[in-house]
Amino acid sequence: MPTANQVVFSGVAVGTSALLALLFLILAAFPGQLFNKTYEENEAEIGRWFARGGALTAGFRTALARFWGRPIGIVIFVIISALLYGFLSPSFGLSQESVASFIGILIGLLVVMLAFELPLVFTQRRVNRDRGHVRVLPVTLIVALFCVVISRVTGFQPGYLYGLILGYVFAHELSLRDEARAHVSTAIWILVVSLGAWLLLPFAGQSLTGEPLVTLALSTALATIFVAGLEALMFELVPLRFLRGEVVYTWRRSVWAVLFTVAAFLFVFIMLEPQAGYLGSTRVSPLLPAVILFVVFGLASVLFWAYFRFRPERTEPDETMA
Repeated sequence: MPTANQVVFSGVAVGTSALLALLFLILAAFPGQLFNKTYEENEAEIGRWFARGGALTAGFRTALARFWGRPIGIVIFVIISALLYGFLSPSFGLSQESVASFIGILIGLLVVMLAFELPLVFTQRRVNRDRGHVRVLPVTLIVALFCVVISRVTGFQPGYLYGLILGYVFAHELSLRDEARAHVSTAIWILVVSLGAWLLLPFAGQSLTGEPLVTLALSTALATIFVAGLEALMFELVPLRFLRGEVVYTWRRSVWAVLFTVAAFLFVFIMLEPQAGYLGSTRVSPLLPAVILFVVFGLASVLFWAYFRFRPERTEPDETMA
């Protein structure tokens, strides 16, 4: 990962990153709202897609939900998440260095997860006196595993991983303004924490030169905080239903646009800039995977809308007939 003195601050690099950030802004806003509106209008039918299978599968889903809701399930979820991050690297395996990297990744992920949730937790306790409880979405492990496989098959290094979700759920709902403000605070806090970890990265091993494994763990933790924090923030701000960006977008689009543009700019300028070195050694153009990701997201949203828009009309059975 490039340090601050390795990033190229030329006018061309800054301008290119700004234009790409605006491109991501456009590719996120319209498809996100198209998906949201389509989902809202067909929510009942979509819900029936995932409710099939009878009593046996329903009981299995209930048992799994109970397991993942227990402390042991949450701990296992975090450990699996750290392992998936580790396996993004081809060198990750059975070695002391890999164990040190795993510990660093685990610490980094915990910091990022806490940073994402604390503003919302504080807001809920202040407004509703609701302490909430931790919930994981284990299905996101499948998304993360898919990211690992794609990164390894394509040789895209240091890899890309998104989809892991751990957060709080609450018994009471916040108003749109309170929830949006909490998410805005989260975005600002994540930016501060991520950039702080990035700026501290060059100093991580200066006082620990005699402890290479400790140095590796600390450097990995700081790198994980920066990469995971910035990646998660950028994609969490996509105005898609169930994501934080949708709440902020609905509340004030101007605030959402500023936050998303800043996150996208930093994502491109630091992490995807070929001259910086973070992705400069990959066999795939550094910008290509990110652009493809957003284009695929846009196409998927359009296809999702088109399915419901152009399918043949369905007639409901007449319940008055014997």
